[in-house]
Amino acid sequence: MELPRRHRIGRRYATLVVCIIAVLAVCGGIVMAQEYAPIVGDHVSDVTFTSELPDSQPLQLEVIMALNSRARLTQLEADLQDRDSPSYHRWLTPQQFAATFGPTSQQMQAVTTWLRSRGLMVSAVDPLARAVRFTGLYWQVKKALGTTILGDGANYANITDPQVPAALARTIVSIEGLRSHNAGPLQTETDAIVSSCTEPAGCNTSPYFGPGDLYTFYDETPVLNGGNLGTSGTGTTGDCIALPENASINTVTLTNFVNQFQGLPSPLPSPGTLPPIVYNAVNPPLNGATPAATPGLPSDNEPYLDIEWAHAVSPNTPIRVYYVNGNYLNAMQYAVLENQCGVISSSVEGNCDPVTTILALDDVEAEAALQGQTIFKSSGDYGSNWKCGSPIPAELTQASPNQEPYNQSSCPTTSNNYTDANGNLWQPSIDEEAASANITVVGGTKFQPSYDPAGNDLSTVGDGLESVWNNDDTGTIYCPIKDASGGGPSVIFGKPAWQTGVGVPNDAARDIPDVAMGADGPAVGVTPAIALPGFFVATQKTTDPAPTFALTGGTSIATPMWSGVSRLIAQAQGVTRLGNINSRLYELGNLQSPSSGLHDVTTGNNANNSIPGYSAGVGYDLVTGWGSPDIAKLVAAFPGAAASTTPVSTTVRAGATAAAGIFTITNTTSGTLSLQSVTINLSSPAVFSSLTLTATVSNTQVAAALPSASSLFIFSPLVSIPSGGSATLALQGQAVTRAAVGAGVTIASGAGSSPRSGGGSSLLFTLALLLAWVFFVRPRRRIPYALAGLLLLVGCLAMLTSSCGGGSSSGSSVTQTQSSNQSIAQGGINLGDGQQGIIEASGLPATLGIVKVRF
Repeated sequence: MELPRRHRIGRRYATLVVCIIAVLAVCGGIVMAQEYAPIVGDHVSDVTFTSELPDSQPLQLEVIMALNSRARLTQLEADLQDRDSPSYHRWLTPQQFAATFGPTSQQMQAVTTWLRSRGLMVSAVDPLARAVRFTGLYWQVKKALGTTILGDGANYANITDPQVPAALARTIVSIEGLRSHNAGPLQTETDAIVSSCTEPAGCNTSPYFGPGDLYTFYDETPVLNGGNLGTSGTGTTGDCIALPENASINTVTLTNFVNQFQGLPSPLPSPGTLPPIVYNAVNPPLNGATPAATPGLPSDNEPYLDIEWAHAVSPNTPIRVYYVNGNYLNAMQYAVLENQCGVISSSVEGNCDPVTTILALDDVEAEAALQGQTIFKSSGDYGSNWKCGSPIPAELTQASPNQEPYNQSSCPTTSNNYTDANGNLWQPSIDEEAASANITVVGGTKFQPSYDPAGNDLSTVGDGLESVWNNDDTGTIYCPIKDASGGGPSVIFGKPAWQTGVGVPNDAARDIPDVAMGADGPAVGVTPAIALPGFFVATQKTTDPAPTFALTGGTSIATPMWSGVSRLIAQAQGVTRLGNINSRLYELGNLQSPSSGLHDVTTGNNANNSIPGYSAGVGYDLVTGWGSPDIAKLVAAFPGAAASTTPVSTTVRAGATAAAGIFTITNTTSGTLSLQSVTINLSSPAVFSSLTLTATVSNTQVAAALPSASSLFIFSPLVSIPSGGSATLALQGQAVTRAAVGAGVTIASGAGSSPRSGGGSSLLFTLALLLAWVFFVRPRRRIPYALAGLLLLVGCLAMLTSSCGGGSSSGSSVTQTQSSNQSIAQGGINLGDGQQGIIEASGLPATLGIVKVRF
């Protein structure tokens, strides 16, 4: 019997519903059975909070996506610094970096879809920042990520790694926002030493180290005298120095600083005073939201010393501050994405962040390197006893000292975020935020300058006064003390390819620091005790009722000074971007030569309050890296070759050989360079009939050129200059035998020569004929003709004397002098490394001298 139509339809719908339910059940089973994986290391090991967050507490978080093609990225970073690569110094934009190495749109969409499926609100997807930002209530976040968050009513932190679908885990570096950035007992810190003296009683009566002292000690005066005051900009265009800072400043102090010093090198404006500081501050938005409130004044001198001493070293370069607002990663990312400044100098750090945040920061720093931004980071002020301990307790592979557990739970300076299961921190350790291979890490030295009676430094970096900065203070045993240069091996990052050479440990780890500079040190025989060299700053801290002066130090001050040095190097090459300079620094360090511009520091250690440390030694070491800069030599050596000239001034007679200039080319690379050609500019080529350029290394080679406005000398065979060696080149010119008076010829009066006059010779010849004719005329007519001849003779002599300059009271005669100036323009020296590499010579343009030819 046939069922009614509506019953047949009902059966069909019932079957459809059953099928849908079955599909949903299967799909639901797949979802429920989906494999999850932790974001390993995305929590700190010891959270002291005990109360779980209320379910209704809202949270703002962001997923930081991983970079793609890491091997390709590493290769490109090497190629950007390889003179033999077609990619040499071809920097990327943030957009190009995101398109090449950032997560794909599919990867970001997968994360977005999953977050929404868990009931979380996705507020933004930012491909440039590699971030998916989302919000949710605590109970939603806990359910989605499988982690518990504890707090104290103000601060909070997750106690386990967050869980995500396994298919997504490899595309995620970190989930930020699971902890407040001041979750530990310490706020975000700096590497500055609090004032050693303050006005009015201290600083003006104690020795202090000012900009002029630095110019003498670290040999910057020749650079400034050459007109190199660093790269320039307006603060919003051109170049700048970026500074992440925890606090704002009173800008009156900046004026006080530059007005304090007189008698500086004359190329400085006014002359002899520092120019005003061009200063801008940026308040980056947190998690893509509205920027936080502008922070207040600092508790230490950090922002002041960063700004003032970066400016002292590179007076032309503007300063651009990025407020950290408790989120160091966010401030660094903003400075990189804005891509305004060619260098970033950081002496602040996060608060013992999880390993995943450190890895996310490393990705940001990798992007900076590919954009041509150079990053300097202080190595820390706790010696071998970093206040956080080691985030990954590990057996270190170098011989000594090895990491061991220490009970530092009661130390006021430790965070305890990295404690092990037994409540111990592992030491020695370093600030792992300073261990990225994408940054240049700066340690500290100490030295006692020698001053003249007026308080001006007389000592230099070459005097060997520097040792490792370590005040050897004592306190509660094992507790970190802020008094020494940080340094040691990383437990997170492996050794980069360029970190090799004399003294570099064979430990498979990224070792820090890379270089060093003055930080602090004890004064001898000074009461009350102060620190030397005692860097002078104008400041106003929270404890100062008004702007004042202070002496300060720390690796914090060494770092911005190195950022200033990088701006001098860039300016000397006519660029604003240098990128990751570590490969070049290690190449220079391995030359083991004073001409490299790196002065080796070989004494001292960074042991800290009974925690064993590392010692300085010949070559690279784990406390001062390759040492301190001799700024003039480093600026000259950095491009790969350094040209220095000895201008001459020569006067020769027509047809003689003239010495027209001498210059030297020094090879500051690790391999042999080949001198291919030199172009020399002549202001008056007509002075010379021929030119030769003689190059001397171990033997002599000569190249010839026809005189022209740009005379090209080609060496065949090429002149080989070994690593660390020099070639001396002498220019000689054969003066022409006759002066071609015309364009470019200078005629001047001179003594001691009597040029022949064609007019005078004709008059004498005519007079001789007249006298002969008088002699042969009849005798009675000789007297009148003789008188006429005598008058004619007097006239001829007058004319001859006048034409010869005899009318001059000095008795001098007229000479002809033709002059030519010889010079070498930027790019006038053509060097090669045998692999089509781009080898630049510093010290150009340069004047060789002047040759004067008398006719």
